[in-house]
Amino acid sequence: MRKICKYFLYLYTSVLFACSKDGNDLVNILEYAEHLYDVAPDSAFHFLNEMKGKTYLKGNRNIMKYELYYALSQNSANISFTSDSTILKVADYFEKHGTRNEQMKANYVLGCVYRDLHDAPMAISYFNIAANKADTTSNKCDFKTLSRIYGQMSAVFHSQQVPELELKYEKKAVDAAWKAKDTLSAILFYNHLIEPYTLLNEDDSVLVISENSYRQFKEIGHLDLAVQSLNRAISIHLIREEYDLAMEKILLYEKFSGRFDIDGNIEKGREFFYSYRGRYYEGVNKLDSAEIYFKKLLPFVDRSSCALAAYRGLSSINKKRGNDTEALKYATLYANEQSRAASERSTEETAKAQAMYDYQKILVQKENVESRKTIFNR
Repeated sequence: MRKICKYFLYLYTSVLFACSKDGNDLVNILEYAEHLYDVAPDSAFHFLNEMKGKTYLKGNRNIMKYELYYALSQNSANISFTSDSTILKVADYFEKHGTRNEQMKANYVLGCVYRDLHDAPMAISYFNIAANKADTTSNKCDFKTLSRIYGQMSAVFHSQQVPELELKYEKKAVDAAWKAKDTLSAILFYNHLIEPYTLLNEDDSVLVISENSYRQFKEIGHLDLAVQSLNRAISIHLIREEYDLAMEKILLYEKFSGRFDIDGNIEKGREFFYSYRGRYYEGVNKLDSAEIYFKKLLPFVDRSSCALAAYRGLSSINKKRGNDTEALKYATLYANEQSRAASERSTEETAKAQAMYDYQKILVQKENVESRKTIFNR
């Protein structure tokens, strides 16, 4: 059904594209593209890509609106940015000639550019600028874009392992999405609160959010998202040895998440889920079944999470069987992987800390310059 809807959306935009090539019609196309990018980003991106470089795309404002919507649709379609040159010009133009909402969108996209360029401090800086452009007292405020801004800020702080700030901005994203009457996004942002609460080791909060998300997604007809929200709760139930609750959620996830093929294999990149069944079967003393699922992780030991789960599980069940040689083998592999992963995390955290330190220095220097300007202008 969604593919059919997207087809008709694209057909409609193609008709507009063919029939309208100047004046107000072109403005209407660009304004329509603004709405289309959030509904069907792939179609919007393709449509705007067809317009690129056309001779009738005249007038500085039309060109800048085109570049803005093109960038917005590119971002929504999950196509990474590789340069900031064009968007810097767009942001500069709208800073001088745009509405508050246009300024917000332009700085939001610029933040997304630096996110893709792995420059977290610059990304946060532009997301902050974008959020400050929002006039939340106006009935024309674009709360939908504001929710995306806060959501991206939260994601950046998650990547930087700063759960307190991740939590702060995710809550702001939830609030803005509800104000935009964007129910699905509001629930998605709410469900994302699981991540910072996990990092803060607040398991009870994780369980509450997981259950609420599950109920809310079901109420709006998204059973796949509902069961996907149970993922972290399964792990908590296993840790607490609440095996019946864990298996109840495992079965729901396997049946309704949409992430398993007809042979029961999970989609690529999500193989860690096999460890849940392994831990469940080990917990209820079905060691043969546990071994099957822990060994299903072995082809994916290039990912640390899968390696640690596999080695730890296989060491544990072999120890319970009295097979000390195999238990020691996997315990050694586990220790080596833990050491390697810790070293890798340390390197990443040092780089992140340096980047944030440099960002703070820039802010202090900027404040000093502004302070001197204020003194000299008195």
